[in-house]
Amino acid sequence: MTTNSAQEKTKKQTNFFRTLFIVLFIGIAGGILLSGNLLIWTGNTLVDNQKFTATTSPLIKQPSIQKAISTYTTNQIFQGNDVQDQIAQVLPPKASFLAPTIAAQLKPAVNKTLLNVLAKPKVQDLWNQSLTKTHNTIIATATNYKGNGVIDLSQLLTYVASNLSNTKLSFLSKVKLPPKFGNIVILKSSLLPIAHRVVVNLKPMERILEVAFLVFSILAVLVAKKRRTILIKMSIVYSFVMLTTIISLRIIKLFILNTIDPAYKQAAADAYSIVFKSFYHQSIVLLGIFALVGIIAYLTGQYKNAIKIKLIVQNIFSTDYHKLIFNKENSFTIWLSKNTNKLNVLLIVVAIIILCFFSLSLSLILNSAIVLLLTALVIRILSAPHNT
Repeated sequence: MTTNSAQEKTKKQTNFFRTLFIVLFIGIAGGILLSGNLLIWTGNTLVDNQKFTATTSPLIKQPSIQKAISTYTTNQIFQGNDVQDQIAQVLPPKASFLAPTIAAQLKPAVNKTLLNVLAKPKVQDLWNQSLTKTHNTIIATATNYKGNGVIDLSQLLTYVASNLSNTKLSFLSKVKLPPKFGNIVILKSSLLPIAHRVVVNLKPMERILEVAFLVFSILAVLVAKKRRTILIKMSIVYSFVMLTTIISLRIIKLFILNTIDPAYKQAAADAYSIVFKSFYHQSIVLLGIFALVGIIAYLTGQYKNAIKIKLIVQNIFSTDYHKLIFNKENSFTIWLSKNTNKLNVLLIVVAIIILCFFSLSLSLILNSAIVLLLTALVIRILSAPHNT
């Protein structure tokens, strides 16, 4: 009796620690997923010049944003009495009192002119080209920066010369400034070293987080007794994390819009939707991946409803394709039959690894799902019947 009690106590302690480690591993992996999702989007959108251009180029083409820019610019031009004073200087002295009226009538015309200019495709292309070059310069500066937060004149000249090495101005690379001029501070900011570290280490950090996510997820499955059940629960947790991210995006948007001037609210809403569109799609794709993993893990298990679904599928494909291929069983078909579940789990793991190391897209997840399901079906057809 005492021995049974001791064994029961040991068993409870083992189950407790097993559960604790599973929760810990899934919790850490969920946190990594939450932060990694944002980090990957940041790296792809804000640091990668091509993807930054693809994300921001639709902004200037949006009518609400054109209207906001023209309205803001016009307000800045006519702010104060500068325009009125300039008009008054042009008018005869006796007509100077008309300056405020003329300025008031001129303001809508300026606003309309700016709006018409911003609506032109050539202007939009120039806008986007300028934005792309500026972004490229900022990222290149942050990547190559090795100072302590200060950019002096000699550093600026070195950077400019490096970008002109293949032009007629390449001679600038040989120009040496006197020390008293070269040490003139152009920009001083504690953010420069931080920006350098972020830009340089962002991609390696993405890979580290991806590997860490996989490691903790695999550890949670390995520690568990009922691994398939844990895999299903884990996919539910990860799907919930992504669903929370998607909902949070909408809540943050509403919060930001409540702080915006009503005149610019529609432009802010459109800009937010455009900029975070890729992040929204990325989160949906991840949600689909984890939901798919959970569904496959459930359907390939010996659960009551899963067995019913499999019987329905078997009735649809009632022809025994295995017998059409093999006249008799061999070591290969028997091995497949004995390791079907392990191979299905391996397929899921391989699919997750592939998705982690490629840019996520809806087409990628659909293609991966199709390949995964077809491979599982091929394994099922080639496997010997379980009663062999």
